[in-house]
Amino acid sequence: MWLWIVLGLGLAALCILFVTVLALLRHLKLLSGSLKRLGEELRPQLEELRSGSDRAREQVDGIEERRSSLRPGARIRR
Repeated sequence: MWLWIVLGLGLAALCILFVTVLALLRHLKLLSGSLKRLGEELRPQLEELRSGSDRAREQVDGIEERRSSLRPGARIRR
């Protein structure tokens, strides 16, 4: 009698575990799809930031070159 109860409880727990794993896999699939879409939507904005960063770096390099061509301690006027 106790054996059937233990087997029944074990089978019920196994079914609950199986359903939980299936639900987690479904959510993982949905999450990965959402992350992929987010990456696709952010890519143009990230490229714009990268190009702006490159332009700023070029401007700083230009300022550094102009400053190094002046005498030490000289200030750049705009």
